[in-house]
Amino acid sequence: MSIRVSALVSVYNAERFMRAALEDLVAQTLFAHGELEIIVINSGSPQGEETIVKEFQNRHANIKYVRTERETIYAAWNRGLRLASGTYLTNANTDDRHRPDGLELLANALERSGSGVAYADALITRGENETLGTNAADRVFRWPRFSLRQLLMHSVFGPQPMWRRSLHDEIGLFDPKYTVAGDYEFFIRAAWRQGAVHVPEILGLYFEGGTESRNLEKCKNETEEVLRRYRWSIPIEDIYPRCRELDNPQAARAVALLDFARCLATGPHPDAALTRRLRDEAALILLRSTPRAWASLSLRWLAARRKNAAAVRDTGRWHPVLADLPPIASEIVKPLS
Repeated sequence: MSIRVSALVSVYNAERFMRAALEDLVAQTLFAHGELEIIVINSGSPQGEETIVKEFQNRHANIKYVRTERETIYAAWNRGLRLASGTYLTNANTDDRHRPDGLELLANALERSGSGVAYADALITRGENETLGTNAADRVFRWPRFSLRQLLMHSVFGPQPMWRRSLHDEIGLFDPKYTVAGDYEFFIRAAWRQGAVHVPEILGLYFEGGTESRNLEKCKNETEEVLRRYRWSIPIEDIYPRCRELDNPQAARAVALLDFARCLATGPHPDAALTRRLRDEAALILLRSTPRAWASLSLRWLAARRKNAAAVRDTGRWHPVLADLPPIASEIVKPLS
């Protein structure tokens, strides 16, 4: 059988997770079919993961192992994907677990949809080496269906996405300068290019307490750097693709700008400077190209802004504008909700 999926397993100080992680992967339906390979990249760990991996290699085919000097997780993934034979790739964190058919369902979703990335919901636990069938999970990641707008507010792909290997030929590798948010940066590029598909089922178990949880400040800083880069550079029509299909592209652009500004002002990673820029551009469009009633609303907002700089942060001032733009507003915003 040909390899459909290559699972990238980056290892450092993970001996206590290693055996259960490999047991989880060899229990996958794809592995039983000979369609899953496991690639373990040991980034100079001082612990005994290598002994465990070699034990599994002696019992199973389709397990590759390489040991390197200490490097970031994204450099390790880049090293692993160069060794990969699969059509699709996934990261298999040593402290997370999968439903036995989880990787097969994600691969099927990519094949059916033609998207670049597939992602599913996951349980959240604080218990080490639990399984999806036996755990103390008390929360769940319920992700929304994909939209680029949502992805530019916060990461929605979860801890166990799957993506097309061919994406790396088009958009490059993971950026090894990142230590926490490199996957988020890559998946924005990937989804911008080829879209993504959500599988609305719980296919994984996420261990809360790993690297990301221990580096919250670094995660916040890297995430905001990534968001600044792509929020400012991705064309608004790529975020709101219906803009290109409507008869009044200028009014459609204004609505998209206002809605994206609203999301930026109220989301988990606000950007006041970009919010102001988007609203200013939308106001100019409305003044130049829309009926007098809409222009009047824009003028009232501009006057309020001159009197009170805080008006820029008050998203409520723009609700009447969006409300007075049907059906254009619903045509552009509703498909993303």
